Amino acid sequence: MLERIYDTLRAIMYHELPRDNNGNSVIYDRRITGWYIGERDIKNTNLSITFKGGSSSLKDIALGTQEFTHSISIEVDAGADNIDISERLVQESIRIIISILRKHRRIW
Repeated sequence: MLERIYDTLRAIMYHELPRDNNGNSVIYDRRITGWYIGERDIKNTNLSITFKGGSSSLKDIALGTQEFTHSISIEVDAGADNIDISERLVQESIRIIISILRKHRRIW
């Protein structure tokens, strides 16, 4: 279930992120080269986005009705640039991602 949520968020972001002339998702002039789910041991040297999260246990609301609460983190990795460029890339990425996902607060 959670992987479907990741896939939906990735599709929304991939579709609405700025594009370069080749149709690749970019932040400033940097192409987003990696879309990952979960923890990664090896860090990408380019701009990448990682989805992490988990869900709480089932909560019974009423007879026959149950509720899940999902917590999802989106991590932006700017690669191996100097600290100033990396910080600007991450901040701009976060601003764009928040503005994109704010329009889709209620998916289901």
